[in-house]
Amino acid sequence: MRAIQAQRRASGRVPPLVNWSVEELVTEKKTVKTILVQINRQLQKKLQHPPLKEEKEAYRPIYEVYHRVKALIAAKHTSAQEQSDPEAQAAATFKRLRAEKRALQVQLNRYERHFEALKGRSIQYQQDIEPVKEHWNRYKALKGQLAELSAQRQQQGLPLFDNDDDEADTQTQQQQQQQ
Repeated sequence: MRAIQAQRRASGRVPPLVNWSVEELVTEKKTVKTILVQINRQLQKKLQHPPLKEEKEAYRPIYEVYHRVKALIAAKHTSAQEQSDPEAQAAATFKRLRAEKRALQVQLNRYERHFEALKGRSIQYQQDIEPVKEHWNRYKALKGQLAELSAQRQQQGLPLFDNDDDEADTQTQQQQQQQ
């Protein structure tokens, strides 16, 4: 993460990422990707085999930055290209809400892992979630909005937006609960 922050300072890119231009985001994506490739090469050299997912767990924050930047680039491209088309605007809104939901889901999952490591148990009580209550409420609201948008489209006889990622999110949550 320090290398990423150093690159940002050197090029004058200051967070938050959502305020960055597409060009700045593309530069950030290339920087982070280069760092990830270097990490993978170093791990492979050290381990004498391609690193497994568990062996790369320590680098999860860097992967999360990469995926967030990639999602922001896609969202900005979509909105810039299709502002005049109502159907495209609806799709862009859906994608933006879904990306925000995913980002919150990552934060909440990180909190949950931290809580379990700290307390030795899973989240059970209302007070357990208090530190991230705002994020949790926003996550629930986004989930509801996405479901409502899909239901509206279905009622209107329009094709649903691409929900494959939501199904993947559900599968990921189920796998995490089994662990």
